[in-house]
Amino acid sequence: MPAQLPKSGNRIIDAHHQRLYDLIGRAAALSRANAAGTEVAATAQQFLDLLVHHCRMESMIAAGAGFSGIPEHADRHREILGQTGAMIAALNGADNAERRFALVDHMEHILYDHEILEDCRYWHTLRDLAGQVADGRQPAWAPSLSIGIERLDQQHRRMISLLAAAIARGREPDRIGEVGQLLEGFVALAHRHFRDEEAELARTGHAVGHRRRLLDSLQEAAAAYRDRPDILVTDYLPYWLLDHMRGPDRADFVARSSIGTA
Repeated sequence: MPAQLPKSGNRIIDAHHQRLYDLIGRAAALSRANAAGTEVAATAQQFLDLLVHHCRMESMIAAGAGFSGIPEHADRHREILGQTGAMIAALNGADNAERRFALVDHMEHILYDHEILEDCRYWHTLRDLAGQVADGRQPAWAPSLSIGIERLDQQHRRMISLLAAAIARGREPDRIGEVGQLLEGFVALAHRHFRDEEAELARTGHAVGHRRRLLDSLQEAAAAYRDRPDILVTDYLPYWLLDHMRGPDRADFVARSSIGTA
């Protein structure tokens, strides 16, 4: 395996790749030492658990960056996760050296053939958005983000404003302590905003509830990067917010409105 993995341009994705790489190394070492298949399978299960989390996070980040190939990418994720789970179950059921090494080889192929070679198709979109965040051009409001309901659009603009302020404070060493307070305001506003969106959907007779997943992912990321708010505000939240506004909001408000007036 190479001494250094290629960089995607997103620190969260790159950290996941490094952890996956480390787990492959551990599984390979166990296989070479002729350890029990259950030990190799346990390490492979850690790999799979991280991969599930990574695929979910990666899809959101790539979608927020504007990558158009998400449906096909998600299909590929499901295929990879299913194959890996089946190989782990087979190794637990009938341990032998051939299966141990086949599983390690499969893990390596996932990291290099998919996570590096296939995923690099969207890396330029990550780098483009990362560059816009770095120089202060993103996050920014644009008319194309409007859903046509002023109260909800005002909340979107306020979330963008809070996030832009947090990113700016994070660049100033003497003001980095303000980032946490701004993030608390952002998360509180996200909760209120989603309640208001679902109330509007319920009022017009549409199904609600799927925004719980978005809040769960926000809370999970906020907890995971509590000690690194600079990573949270530059490498996660811009993508999360843009994915929300371009994805669920356009499907629930803009697209339905267009159908209703057609």
